[in-house]
Amino acid sequence: MRKRLIVLMLTGMLTLPAVLTGCGGTDREAQESYRQLGILKLKENDYDAAVESFQKALDESKGKIGDIELDICYYKALAQYKGGDYKDAVETYDSLLTYDDENADAYFLRGCVYLADGQGKKCVSDYNQAVELAPDNYKLYIEIYENLSAFDYEDKGKEYLKLALEQKASKGEEYCGQGYIYLLLEDYENADKMLSKALEKGYDKAMMYQAQLLKAQGDSQKAQEVYEEYISKYPEDIDALNEIGVLEMNAGDYENALEAFEKAAALDTDGENQTLRLNRIYAYEYSGDFQKAYTLMKEYLKDHPKDKEAQREFEFLKTRITDQSQQKSDNQGEASSDQS
Repeated sequence: MRKRLIVLMLTGMLTLPAVLTGCGGTDREAQESYRQLGILKLKENDYDAAVESFQKALDESKGKIGDIELDICYYKALAQYKGGDYKDAVETYDSLLTYDDENADAYFLRGCVYLADGQGKKCVSDYNQAVELAPDNYKLYIEIYENLSAFDYEDKGKEYLKLALEQKASKGEEYCGQGYIYLLLEDYENADKMLSKALEKGYDKAMMYQAQLLKAQGDSQKAQEVYEEYISKYPEDIDALNEIGVLEMNAGDYENALEAFEKAAALDTDGENQTLRLNRIYAYEYSGDFQKAYTLMKEYLKDHPKDKEAQREFEFLKTRITDQSQQKSDNQGEASSDQS
């Protein structure tokens, strides 16, 4: 489940030496047109076309590099990674790190590519470099833990969580990060202390993790009250609702997960949030409602026909629908036999 719910912002090949050298003007209008086309193709899961568009956008830079070019590079890289070009992805980050060898994000993302490619030692080396460059980024530690856990390296992931706790927190967000880490480590006493400090400093998002703590301690009713209090304050926070759903999924509470995903989906009227749509489908699947999951996945594939992982999931859901139909037919046949 964890693999499905975590979306890794991984990138692919970027021939930076060609982009970073030379001089000349940039056709911003053409560049933006190619960029938008690439984003559209990326959403459609047409990764080859996305990469081509992003490369054309980079070509319009005429050798000049700036924030826009880097943004395009990350989009292009994401498309290439999703297309399975791990080797090219590593070359991308090699080039990015040649350009900026203190880029913690690039080390983290290259580490993610190594992890997906089965190169554990190189992955850990890059993760170590990332946290060394960004020691106060608690989200980074947590993402590393979640990624390693998704690939059955949970014990190694916990080492990063413990490393994060060695940092000194002073802001509400930092206390919240430490509180959630204690929660992941099942140290509920310290989790409560850190989350309480986060709330004292006005960081309301800590309420979501406080609810998870209450649930872990067996107080589901109070946890639900805390969730509802947060949502009443921020009723249109789609990202928060999606995150609540993921937290509930990871806790095995699919009913509450579905409630959160449905509220978020009601706000996402255009269905633009691809991650939310998939999480909602998986929640229905794990709750045992394969028919609903099948229907939603069918709708999703109309918008994203080239999403290979979704296609595989759709085929799996087909088998579950068939199995359930067969079982229902068998049960009806048995009932008819008994009556006769």
